[in-house]
Amino acid sequence: MNTLSKGFSLVLLTALIIQKIYGATDTINVTQNITDGESIVSSGGTFELGFFSPGNTNNRYVGMWYKNIAADKVVWVANREVPLTTNSGVLTVIHPGILVLLNDTNNILWSSNISKSVVNNPIAQLLDNGNLVVRDANNDRPENFIWQSFDYPTDTFLPGIKFGWNFITGVETYLSSWKNDEDPSPGDFTYHLDPTGYPQIVMRQNKVETYRIGPWNGLRFSGFPNMRADPTYTLTLTMNKNEVHYFEHTIDRSVVSSCHIGNSPACGCLNRFVPKDPEGWNRSDWSNGCVRRTNLSCQGDVFLRFSGIKLPDARHSWFNESMSLKECEAACLKNCSCMAYTALDFSRGSGCLLWFDDLVDIRTLSADGQDIYIRMASSELESQGEKREILIASLTSVMVMVLIGVSLIYLKRRKNDLKMRKEGKYSGSDQKDSELPLFKLSTILKATNYFSIDNKLGEGVTFGYMSPEYAVDGLFSVKSDVFSFGTLVLEIVSGKRNRGFSHSDHHLNLLGHAWTLYKEERSPEIIDATLADSIDLLEVLRSIHVGLLCVQKKPEDRPSMSSVVLMLGNEGVFPPANQPGFFTEREPFIAENSSKANAISSTNEVTITLLEAR
Repeated sequence: MNTLSKGFSLVLLTALIIQKIYGATDTINVTQNITDGESIVSSGGTFELGFFSPGNTNNRYVGMWYKNIAADKVVWVANREVPLTTNSGVLTVIHPGILVLLNDTNNILWSSNISKSVVNNPIAQLLDNGNLVVRDANNDRPENFIWQSFDYPTDTFLPGIKFGWNFITGVETYLSSWKNDEDPSPGDFTYHLDPTGYPQIVMRQNKVETYRIGPWNGLRFSGFPNMRADPTYTLTLTMNKNEVHYFEHTIDRSVVSSCHIGNSPACGCLNRFVPKDPEGWNRSDWSNGCVRRTNLSCQGDVFLRFSGIKLPDARHSWFNESMSLKECEAACLKNCSCMAYTALDFSRGSGCLLWFDDLVDIRTLSADGQDIYIRMASSELESQGEKREILIASLTSVMVMVLIGVSLIYLKRRKNDLKMRKEGKYSGSDQKDSELPLFKLSTILKATNYFSIDNKLGEGVTFGYMSPEYAVDGLFSVKSDVFSFGTLVLEIVSGKRNRGFSHSDHHLNLLGHAWTLYKEERSPEIIDATLADSIDLLEVLRSIHVGLLCVQKKPEDRPSMSSVVLMLGNEGVFPPANQPGFFTEREPFIAENSSKANAISSTNEVTITLLEAR
């Protein structure tokens, strides 16, 4: 036996004695190693590292598994491509800081193979997050680790792994399946973070993409099913010129997190799309996908919202982190090659993500998808509106028939009551059964304060809702009702009345205030705070836009009521709202001027209309 072999045997004997004396540990070093049958356990008892044989094979591997899970799920394998064929393996650390696996002839079978720098006292430590690190014994700062297993995962994603690309080194951190249950060497399936276009997770089989999780939406990857906000961990996507990686940080270490993919669902076409190859679809061959049932024309196209969607393949996409959703829509509308858009950051509703060319791999999710706005022919918007108008017309007809029936019944009963009165068969005792109760004059006088004008109800000229052409010139049309409807919409959304509205920054009425915020793209500020937790923001913003279209100054600019119904139920592109009626600022009401204002009145019983700004 040569001197080197004798010296190494002495080191192994010394390490074995030390380990037997001090018991299990989470660390090995140049004098303390582990042999087959021994293991190290992380400080918190979560993970264990040692030797194992998968399935029924006799090959031996160094691997890591959860210490307290009965299934002994192996989450990382060191020598996955070069197994030991005997039980004589030794895992140790050598200078200048390399983790090595030795076989029964003391030859290096596997090693970490890199060392950032020479260290005087290298150790390998199993951390409680499942990361096996090589470091200097006197320096535990993560940025100074010499090597770590998190950079070389096998088939399991653990919280703490930076999953993605380091553009400086050109190294990708990704997952790869086992070849089979008895062979942990890399199999046919791999799992990647694809940075092309906008980052998304993809699965490949022999380098052919078979599944896409979808792009990042600010909270998660859009296609992860049943993924809710969870206080036990946080999700992060880091993207800059040096790197792009996905990272999970576990707050509660008792939670076991691993990555897995479900089976691909059966395919179908979105609403207003049809199979490109109907015969192929009948054979369950969906490879040709779907096409719009109405071709695009570029000019006059609209965008329709589809909800609950796993976003399409993002490789042919463009993004901007600072644009608003409205700006995103405008940018997509200008480019005939832009097929869809959505908010880049789902959590804040900001940023812009555009898709060009075909939309590939869209999936419908039950509850965890998000909204995408897809370019469609304008006729699709009109056809949807026609269906709504038909429905509204049908409902109106039914209501008219019901009202006619009720009226006939009422008139018949009224006729019978009058007949009973004439025949003297009606008495005060029958009042409780009468459709309209009778009141004494004294009761009416008391209730109305002797017919005081202050108690008068039902009189016409409704301030705050009159259109400007009616208030000024007495001109009335169906567009006057549209103006009144728009005012009501804005009052409902804001929780404030148009008449009597005041604001500390200006003297505009509610309509002017709403239009000013709309022009400054600050429409959400007008929404009643009590509604904040119970509304769909996009639907409310659409209602504000429609309301402002209804209260435009010129009657010809206002939409018809049928168009209003159509716009309220659709997500298409609406024309910009022009200045509303009564936009000029008012002088605030001053108490001392009230007597002067009250002097303008009629001295006889003939009514006079006095115009007041709203």
